[in-house]
Amino acid sequence: MKRKIKVLFVSIKNGARSQMAEAFLNEFAADWFEVASAGTSLATRINHLAVIAMQELGIDISKNEPKSLLHFLPSTRPFDYIITLCDPEEDLHCPAFSDRTKKLHWSIKNPNLKSGSYDEKLDYMRKVRDQILENIKEFIEMVKKTNF
Repeated sequence: MKRKIKVLFVSIKNGARSQMAEAFLNEFAADWFEVASAGTSLATRINHLAVIAMQELGIDISKNEPKSLLHFLPSTRPFDYIITLCDPEEDLHCPAFSDRTKKLHWSIKNPNLKSGSYDEKLDYMRKVRDQILENIKEFIEMVKKTNF
């Protein structure tokens, strides 16, 4: 087997979106990928609604902790792919990388910005989770076609 493809998911807080993406890629393709996630401005803990939404699919991220992007700098060269998960309102805070690593951007709304009742926020987190899941499936297929 070839070496594992290294992927870094980056969001603003590393409290929901990038954590879910990391967990999904590990769940569905850990044999092919080495995965990490990070944030530019860390959350103090994983978003509890993200934990619930992932548990509904049998994936436990409750023990994960937000990680700083600084941990992976100054060079992101060890990664084959860097995938940013930011929405248009956050683009000023979404990092840009200048090295030769392949970069993808998934425009996914920040679930932390959703207002409303607990049930409305949880429903929105589920929608974000499902969007990330679809992107992960497409990403796996794309990489398999080009690398395996």
